[in-house]
Amino acid sequence: SENLTTADSHFGTYSAACAVHIYRGEHLPAEYRGAAFSCDPTGNLVRGDRLEKMGGTFAARRIHDGTEALRSRDNWFRPVFLADGPDGALYVADMYRKTIEHPEYLPGEVRKHTDFDSGKDKGRIWRLRATTDATRTALPVVGAKPSQLIAELSSRIPWRRDTAFRLLVERHDTPVAGELKNSFGNTTIAGPAVLQLWLLEILGGLDDESLARALKHSQPAVRQNAVLLSESRLGHREKLRELVLALADDPDPHVRYQTALSLGEVRDLRVVPALARIVSQQATDRWTRAAILSSLPDHTNALAMLAEIARSPSPDDGLAAFARDLGRQLGSGLAENQQATAFNELWSAMPSANLTLQIATTLGFASADSTAFQRLVSSDTARLAPLFTHARALAVADDAAQKLRSQAVELMAFDASPEAGALLVGLLNATHRKEDQAAAARALVQSSRIAMLRPLLTADRWNAYTPGVRQMLVERLAARPEFAGLLLDAVELDAIPVNALTSSQRDQLRKSKNPELQARAQKLFSAPGGNRESVFTQAKAVLQLTPAPANGRAVFEKSCAACHRLNQQGVAVGPDLFDIRNQPKESILYHIIIPEAEIAPNFVSYECELKDGRTLSGLLASESSGNITLRMAQGAEEVVARAQIAWLTASRLSLMPQELEKAMTPQELADLLAYLKGEQ
Repeated sequence: SENLTTADSHFGTYSAACAVHIYRGEHLPAEYRGAAFSCDPTGNLVRGDRLEKMGGTFAARRIHDGTEALRSRDNWFRPVFLADGPDGALYVADMYRKTIEHPEYLPGEVRKHTDFDSGKDKGRIWRLRATTDATRTALPVVGAKPSQLIAELSSRIPWRRDTAFRLLVERHDTPVAGELKNSFGNTTIAGPAVLQLWLLEILGGLDDESLARALKHSQPAVRQNAVLLSESRLGHREKLRELVLALADDPDPHVRYQTALSLGEVRDLRVVPALARIVSQQATDRWTRAAILSSLPDHTNALAMLAEIARSPSPDDGLAAFARDLGRQLGSGLAENQQATAFNELWSAMPSANLTLQIATTLGFASADSTAFQRLVSSDTARLAPLFTHARALAVADDAAQKLRSQAVELMAFDASPEAGALLVGLLNATHRKEDQAAAARALVQSSRIAMLRPLLTADRWNAYTPGVRQMLVERLAARPEFAGLLLDAVELDAIPVNALTSSQRDQLRKSKNPELQARAQKLFSAPGGNRESVFTQAKAVLQLTPAPANGRAVFEKSCAACHRLNQQGVAVGPDLFDIRNQPKESILYHIIIPEAEIAPNFVSYECELKDGRTLSGLLASESSGNITLRMAQGAEEVVARAQIAWLTASRLSLMPQELEKAMTPQELADLLAYLKGEQ
């Protein structure tokens, strides 16, 4: 494609993905059957991916390495919709326009010279089929007999199957169910069998015998749908319940995933062992973990599940992640007087030999209410001592998996021993893995360590920290009222530069409920960057300097990579910067100097005050009925139970620091702009 658009720099990636379609027919070459096709009108192409089952969902693998299923050198080729046709071919709707970009996303100067109307009266439809395929068949018609439509359910052409299914549903001819029951099970093809199964359900003819056959069908998709259709019957149909319980050991991950979801409808002592078998096979899949947790609403069942997984001799990352999720579930929604009892039950369910899973479960329990858990630790140090000793050893074990090691470092937040403090300080050293550095910074900012934190915030120390450690320390110090004075001390002494704090962090401190801290913060951060428009006017002088783009890479790593990705560098917290090269340098500079000038809806910062007094700032990464997840610098995420939220509000400020230009010389700023533009 020779198109010049704001998405030019999306090399090898989408910029306008649309019309995702699964081709289920047999009239394209074999490698396309069951593939996922998707259009990118900007790149003049249709991509094709094989779908490979991965836990409860799929992974997509490009069908053709280095090229696409359909592509054109015609810059006006704009595929925007896909569908299976009545003849088994794949149809492509081509918008056929000269310019596909919305005017709003083009720079003003470019917009003036762009023709947005060319092609508005045009359009094309393409038909794709194998060159050897000459299929031409009659179409199902509204007046077709039920027996004809039932026969069409087994057609090799998806459009014919779907249309026959629709007509049978619209007619709702219940006597058809008898004929369907006789034919169901005769086909070994997944698509027709699934349609027959659902049609039986819709017409009221699905009985236990048909479901039992479907639960033992040779095709995984049929078994998966049969589990779903069995849900409402599992409570009072013993035979069906036994068949579904047995599918916990099904060889197909999607069948196991649906089984995990559906077993939540069953009250049977065999459910927990069945769910434990599923998690042992695919605990690395977060969707499967969520499905299993949703089927453990009962506190007793959750404890029983904990006892089941604790029998694992060598837990991996996935099982540890599930144990942490389970611990969070067991610790959520508890009154203060229930915390100790719940923690005792948790420990009773886990053998002391499995220390790695104990760490993960304990961390999950603690994350539900860290303040309450800290009180528990203070009153029960003897019981937790072996666990803390194991965590300290695991934290520096080079052969341990990264996630397990990071969890061990996190647990040391609750270990008040001098050994833990010294180990955490050592992990801040730049020679350690960045994940361990960040976890150590988080764990150090605890009330019990306030005395040892002050020496860590000197100018010499600060200059030796990596960007990740700096971001994490500031974030944690600003979030907790008891550390705000310590942070302001370091800023007043110039140990920590003002621009190390984001706009929202400064604003948060200026609004502190402590009058003394509020006054100090207002003096330090008197005006958020002053008159930023005048700062921008002065900064434009850097556009006249001769840049060195290669040096700009180092500036990007130091000042931007904590929140942005470019050229496979950095962490994707804020917007990806691939598209930035099509903006004028002056526009890029403007957004660096005035980050609040434009904040995309997906990147609005939120401020969240918790009932324990902490204040968090970050992007709202995800939310569920029970939790929200805030994403902060370095990609760190904080899961917050809704029950712990005092208030949550969107901020008008960007997560991007104000006065970022003060962290670099004019030449470095010029070099950064050149690097962002992709200059050589």
